[in-house]
Amino acid sequence: MPARKKEINKDFYIKEIGVLNWLKSNEPQKIRFNDRIEYKVNNKLHREDGPAIEYFDGVGNQFCIEGNKLSDDEWQNFRRTKLIDQML
Repeated sequence: MPARKKEINKDFYIKEIGVLNWLKSNEPQKIRFNDRIEYKVNNKLHREDGPAIEYFDGVGNQFCIEGNKLSDDEWQNFRRTKLIDQML
């Protein structure tokens, strides 16, 4: 007998788990996967003190601010500006 496909009950996720509220949250979220950790705010990749996607092997970490991916140079410029703003 073939395995039955388990149906996903969207009402359960919306009402019982509150997934929509969780996705729209302004609170920083730290989501752990098997190979990485993602940092999000308002369901956008965002982290100001390190990579927004942090791989456990350290290879391929990605810096993002408000969902926008930054190059290493852009990240360094962002950090410098942030530090200067804090000193003033």
